[in-house]
Amino acid sequence: MENQKVKTILKSVVIIALLFVFVFALRAQAADIGAVPNEIKANYMDADGLPYFSEMDSYFNLRMTQDYMDHGYFGDTLVNGSGWDMHSYYPSGRDVGSYQQMIAYVTSFLYGIVNMFQEMSIKEVAFWTGAFISSFAVIPVYIFTRRITNDYGAIAATLLVA
Repeated sequence: MENQKVKTILKSVVIIALLFVFVFALRAQAADIGAVPNEIKANYMDADGLPYFSEMDSYFNLRMTQDYMDHGYFGDTLVNGSGWDMHSYYPSGRDVGSYQQMIAYVTSFLYGIVNMFQEMSIKEVAFWTGAFISSFAVIPVYIFTRRITNDYGAIAATLLVA
């Protein structure tokens, strides 16, 4: 009986590892932009050589992360003790002090970890954060769904969520 349990756990670990790699590979394709012809790849890259983010929220989150790392609160300035973003809803700006972004905390944390080993800009770390978060989402989704269904149901749920 114990041997069967070890096999089940080992099978789950292998499936999770394969799903992790597969999901990361899907997300990492954004860095390559391989479908774009070489002649026009420069049009899809910023001044740092990174492909543009695929949606505008990423730029807002990057800016909030930079603000948080620069001066410890979200936004460009403090208005009545609350963070105020002067770039949104220009010229008046908007309150972002109560808008707690977990992505900014995660990106800041990853930036600190990565820069212990290799120097990277916050923009590069932010670019890869989404790929890592979605890859790590494989673990709880697979485990929870596997308990309710079977391996096939867990794999399907993992691919849908991640």
